[in-house]
Amino acid sequence: MDIKYKSLLLASCFIFTKAYAGTASSNLQVTATVTANCTIQTSPLAFGNYDPTSGTPTFGQGSIIVTCTSGTKGPTIGMNNGNNYDATQSSRTMSHTDGTGKYQLRYSLLQPIGNAPETATCTAATTAWGDTAGASRYTITDAPSVDSRTYPVCGIIPTKQNVPAFSNYTDSVTATIYF
Repeated sequence: MDIKYKSLLLASCFIFTKAYAGTASSNLQVTATVTANCTIQTSPLAFGNYDPTSGTPTFGQGSIIVTCTSGTKGPTIGMNNGNNYDATQSSRTMSHTDGTGKYQLRYSLLQPIGNAPETATCTAATTAWGDTAGASRYTITDAPSVDSRTYPVCGIIPTKQNVPAFSNYTDSVTATIYF
């Protein structure tokens, strides 16, 4: 290959490149704010069959699933009185309404023993679960991560209630997480 052709070929490689006189740099700051947040979900508390003639209370268990921002300190869970609260008896009630009247079946919600997820238990639970700050809310452990944590909701129907046999006594209770 001739020298002129090689020189022309080499020169053509540099024609299309841009020459810079210099460079300058700056750092781009990247920021975000992580906000404290918690979510709460529930699974039903279904007591099953209740026998008003039995001398033994009926127990049931539901659950609450909590997910919080990692490091959330001291979250508490409150449970309102439900849709059928009976102020005359200071009691939550499940109700059944038919053509002859409204019937109420009293029950209680209790906080589990212990506040560590997956290990809290309803065995021997006695503390009423309500929605009063500092008094009846359930305090759970600080959030070590964003992983969901499950806690039991303990329920009891007292013995010897004078109620007719219906298959659909119901109530709805709102669970709220405070963080």
